Amino acid sequence: DAEHLCRSPSSEFSMGACASSPCNPLHRTATYTLADDKVMQLVSAERCAERCVDGRYALHYAAASGCNISICAAILDAYPEAVRTPDRDGHLPAHAAAQSCGSVAVAEKILSAYPEAVHKKTMFGKTPADRARAYNPSDEVKAIFEAVAAELPPPPSRQPTTDRTRRSSRSAARSGSSRSVHFSAAVAVAV
Repeated sequence: DAEHLCRSPSSEFSMGACASSPCNPLHRTATYTLADDKVMQLVSAERCAERCVDGRYALHYAAASGCNISICAAILDAYPEAVRTPDRDGHLPAHAAAQSCGSVAVAEKILSAYPEAVHKKTMFGKTPADRARAYNPSDEVKAIFEAVAAELPPPPSRQPTTDRTRRSSRSAARSGSSRSVHFSAAVAVAV
């Protein structure tokens, strides 16, 4: 049963399914293909909101395993904030789905909940599309991440503001130059 699986180590899960870190039963069972009713018994807002030591939620595990879409949807509905929250390495559930998920429906569900995730980078500088290209054997899942990344423009890059830029824009603003005032406002907005 589901509670028994939570106590047994797993070598199947590419993201390290809590084998060495404490987690709740839902984290472990989301990585297995169980009858929906067994896993659904474990889905609750409390369990979905709990994080493992590595910062992952149940949604990270469900997305990576490509579990049944109804389970993924229930976990997402129980704690929607998880789709926007990275683990300690900067992996969102979208990165997990891109890397390991073989389910088109699960990948689409994760991306429909947070399409901007396609442009978010891990601490290693990888987007979900990068992870899909490098690791996912499913051409359909790769195509989904590529298509969303192509359709959704990346966020505007923020230009770093240096002390020199701040000093020159402040002195120009004091001199009364309207062009400099607009530049100063643009820099302030960008920061």
